[in-house]
Order: sequence, then C-alpha cells, then structure tokens
Amino acid sequence: MIRSFVIALFLKALHRLLWRKKSIKGYVIQGVFIPFYFVSSNAVAITAKVLNNVTSIKSFCEVGSGSGYIAIELLKEFENLYAVIIDIDENAAKISKINAKKIGVFSRLDIVQCLSGHCLRKKSFDLALSNPPYLPCPASLSVQLCSGIDENVYIDIVSQLVRVSKRFVMVSSSSLAKAWRAVSNIFKGVVTFAVKTPFDEVKVMLIDVDMKNMQDV
Repeated sequence: MIRSFVIALFLKALHRLLWRKKSIKGYVIQGVFIPFYFVSSNAVAITAKVLNNVTSIKSFCEVGSGSGYIAIELLKEFENLYAVIIDIDENAAKISKINAKKIGVFSRLDIVQCLSGHCLRKKSFDLALSNPPYLPCPASLSVQLCSGIDENVYIDIVSQLVRVSKRFVMVSSSSLAKAWRAVSNIFKGVVTFAVKTPFDEVKVMLIDVDMKNMQDV
C-alpha cells in the first residue's frame, strides 16, 4: 500500500510538470491522464489494434478516456470503426473532443460524461476497453491514478465493461493491484501483454465475454 502511495505521489508530480506543456505529440493533455511515457496506455492501444486485425471489430467503447488517446489512435488506423468514449470528468470530455477534432476522427466518435459506463446499454459494443486508475490508493490523492483503498473504482469499471460488451473486454492493471487477481479469476481473463517497469508489472487482460476459447482469438 505504501508503495502505491509513493508511486502515485511521484506520478502526480510528473503530471503537474507535464501539464505545463499543454500539448504533447499533437494531443492536448491539460488536466487529464497523460498517455505518453506510461506503459499502460500504449499497451492497451497496441493490443486493441492487434485484436481488431484478427476479429474485425466494428464498434467499441472506452471507459475513462482522459485525453481520448487510445480511442483516437484506433479510429485513426481503422476507418470502419465507431466509438463511444466515457469519462466522469467534464474537463476530460472537453479535452477528448478537442483532440478528436484536431486529429480528424470526431465524426466517428461520441463522447459521454458519466460514471464508469453506467449510462451505456447492455451488450452494445463489440469491444469495451479501459486503461483505468488501478493503483490501490485514495482517489482523493489522484483521480487519474488511484482506484481507492478498496479498489472499488477498478472493480466497478471492469464490471461495466463486461456488461456493455457483446464480444471482448480489454483492461489494464498493475501487479500492485489486488483486484486484478480477483477480476481475472471471476471473468477468466487472459493476459495478452505484460511488461515490467521500475515500479511494478503492467498487464493487459483480454476477456472473451462469450467464454469462447481464447486460443481462437
């Protein structure tokens, strides 16, 4: 737990420093989770691209979109995709809209401000994905990084991803998060990406909502 606190404080300070730039690599990042320099965002984006190449996904949603980076990168590469992105934070919704317009994918994207995907209909997307706050530390410390002491934020997001997806769920986590193991056991997720950082091991889990053999994916 102490380790998670220290990491969150360090990353929070790093975010404040980077927010001074206002934009990085063409993305406005002011006040939202910065996808660059952090393994988890790129891991989810890369894994989703590979999955789409294999399964021909037509629609997806992203819960906790922040800057909109993951969804926008997918929409840039696959012109047949449609996305809905969700964030509880009004600033994040505004930043996502700015970035989607700047990068030219706004016509295939809807942005909704709500909690953890609760506003979405059941089984309405081929893929539901998230790079959620997963560190076990108080959300009051950083809403971008912390899932709460009991990790309820993370658990709620994964539950909503499973509810709204009709095919696949993709979610990242950390070896520091106890909820990861519980979620993996309940939903029979398969780790498709894992990389060690100086702080922890970041993983991406893929869940087949229909409980099909993951080897066929």
